[in-house]
Amino acid sequence: MISAKSLKILGAFTLVLSMGTARADEHNIPAFRMSELFFDRCVQSILGEKAINGEGLDPLPRENALSIGATTGRAWMPFDAHVSLSDLHSSSGRFYGCQVRWHALAAERRRVTIDHGQVIDEFNAWADNEISQSRLAAIKQCGDRNEKYLRVVESRTERSQPVRFVLSYDGSIDFIFLMAGETDVMGEAETC
Repeated sequence: MISAKSLKILGAFTLVLSMGTARADEHNIPAFRMSELFFDRCVQSILGEKAINGEGLDPLPRENALSIGATTGRAWMPFDAHVSLSDLHSSSGRFYGCQVRWHALAAERRRVTIDHGQVIDEFNAWADNEISQSRLAAIKQCGDRNEKYLRVVESRTERSQPVRFVLSYDGSIDFIFLMAGETDVMGEAETC
């Protein structure tokens, strides 16, 4: 027989689980993970001038990491989404960055899709807020967010190098990535 105290604990646990499920249902998991990796790991690390942290993620073999553009050979993936976090260095080794990328071909085999609009909306909301606070400057915004879209913003905070943040999307080939990378000059707005 289950005691009243056990029923209360079980009820509270069920409520917590149902709240977690409701939140997961509100988000497309690959889009949620992509934004989470970009903002929580990539952006925070780059702006804090720290190494990218892949803790809790599955490390990709060096050959695979290099094949997806991780110039340092370091890349990770969460177990529940076809997105990767890659560590980047410029060819000169002077500039550091990171990239979060959707892997459409791998996801297609498992019939998993990403909500591109969710990723674009989260990036744009973040960029617009940071621009309004004068922490970022608008550099470029091109295309149609429903077909082919590019947005570039740049840091205006104190650090050793300015950082550019890029969202690139092409719906015709199910391609989307987010990138943060140091640059050597503060840029001005550019035309498409």
